Amino acid sequence: MDAAQTSFWNLPAWLQCSDISSVDVSLADVIPIVTILLVTLEHHDNDTGVQTVKSVLLEDVKRCFQGMADEPLYVIATSVDPRYRMRMFDVEQQTKAAALLTAEIQQERQSVGVAGPPALTTNRKAKYA
Repeated sequence: MDAAQTSFWNLPAWLQCSDISSVDVSLADVIPIVTILLVTLEHHDNDTGVQTVKSVLLEDVKRCFQGMADEPLYVIATSVDPRYRMRMFDVEQQTKAAALLTAEIQQERQSVGVAGPPALTTNRKAKYA
């Protein structure tokens, strides 16, 4: 394996380890990091000599994080994080995430006593009046 192949293989893992180990890692980082790890393990073809390790690791990661995209806490955290927003989700997951966010906002508004949508203020002065 030449240096270019080695650096390609190690770069995603190194970035993931540094992200997970950083002081400011958040719940919003879980879905993107696991997604990158899965894509890297599934689509890396140059794996002579490590096929067994790679397949076991891939299956373990899939098993451990199989329901992650359906967990409201992970979905909301990733959706509202400006680094990721909805880009980490496919179209079906984006629809579910939007519905989940809407329901969470409505529930929060009801818990603080706000019934309807926010009112628009119209008392601004015209700019060229």
